[in-house]
Amino acid sequence: MQKSVFNIKKFGWLVLLATPVFLLLAMVNVEKKDHISSLNNAKPGPVVFDIIGFSSNFNAPKEAISLRKQVKSLARISENNLYINGQTNSPRVTLTFDDGPDAIYTDRIVEILNQYDVKGTFFCIGQNVVKYPQVVEKINSFGHIVANHSFSHKKFTQLSSSDISLEISKTNNEIFNIISKYPNFIRPPYGAVNQFVLNNILAQDMVTVYWSLDVFDWLETKEFVLKNIKQYTRNDEIIILHCNKNTAENLPQIIELLIDMGYDIVRLDKIIKRNAYQNTSITDFSNQECLSL
Repeated sequence: MQKSVFNIKKFGWLVLLATPVFLLLAMVNVEKKDHISSLNNAKPGPVVFDIIGFSSNFNAPKEAISLRKQVKSLARISENNLYINGQTNSPRVTLTFDDGPDAIYTDRIVEILNQYDVKGTFFCIGQNVVKYPQVVEKINSFGHIVANHSFSHKKFTQLSSSDISLEISKTNNEIFNIISKYPNFIRPPYGAVNQFVLNNILAQDMVTVYWSLDVFDWLETKEFVLKNIKQYTRNDEIIILHCNKNTAENLPQIIELLIDMGYDIVRLDKIIKRNAYQNTSITDFSNQECLSL
């Protein structure tokens, strides 16, 4: 009888000693489950591509590599403010055209896009908008996007805040005078962007759009451009082209190649899921801005 009492007392002490340990393990387990749950429910960040495309004729490859790494890092921490590529996770690409409008090639590019029922985005220089307003009107009237590429094509990284603001606002105002809409997308000249530039663009309530594939249409042959598109194009690619003779002559083959590769060519707003113009409601974006996509 005494032995049984002793065992009970001994067991009771063991229970008392073990209880804090069990409680601690339970707390750790709960915290672990909560952490896993929070990870599972966390909003996924943006998909950010490596920026690709090189040319042996380009004379500043090291600088380009450094800039591309910097831009990718900025895109990772600047969700909804800087886009390198699309966010649809599907076989879609978009074609963007820089440095227009001009008297010859932009018009040809618009005509070719219309023939293939493809919508593009034109990052326009404000000085050229002033010279060729009828071309800007044509871009808009056929459902392509008119976007901002600065007023005088200066590197934003070498400008003050006030100068960046002026470059942006002057171009936006000139575009508005023609199409009655303020652009929401801007591409800094030469792709020169850093956190300072991004902050100033954001202050203008605009979205910075870079590119994920550069085919060097301003420097290389038509064959080079097609080879790079065939070799490197990925889902959600934003392809940078320019309003020049090379692209105007090569565009039918570019479009046909992308279609043959299984890609849908869509407007920029559809691939990054942002409004093309400022002060546009979500309803307008889904029903109007994408009506012709």
